[in-house]
Amino acid sequence: LQQMPSELRMVRSLQNSNFGSGAMAVVNAGDLPMNYTVNTNNASSRVTVVNGSGQVPGNGSKTFTVEVRNVNTLNNGWNNLGTISIQATNSLGQPAGTATITLRIYRGNPHRTFLPISTSN
Repeated sequence: LQQMPSELRMVRSLQNSNFGSGAMAVVNAGDLPMNYTVNTNNASSRVTVVNGSGQVPGNGSKTFTVEVRNVNTLNNGWNNLGTISIQATNSLGQPAGTATITLRIYRGNPHRTFLPISTSN
């Protein structure tokens, strides 16, 4: 199981900050079906996963969604929500790999503009 990316970042504004979510895909580059399960044991209790297990057809993909509740009680700025892991097995039930994804969510004003300063003579 090849992992990409290693981190999922989500952003919630202060005006609408009670719920956050982000989508990820499990991609099967092989010809045979692959089963997957997303484990949230090392994630914050705020984190749930929708479509957290299933079968990916050969050369196909499946999307799952990471949801974060009670975002309004987090500190402003970046918050670490722990990690989720994805376990994959082949069509015979044999381990095909594990990927670990770090979860972070930003609570604050996502509309700040940061521009480089350029000076010329």
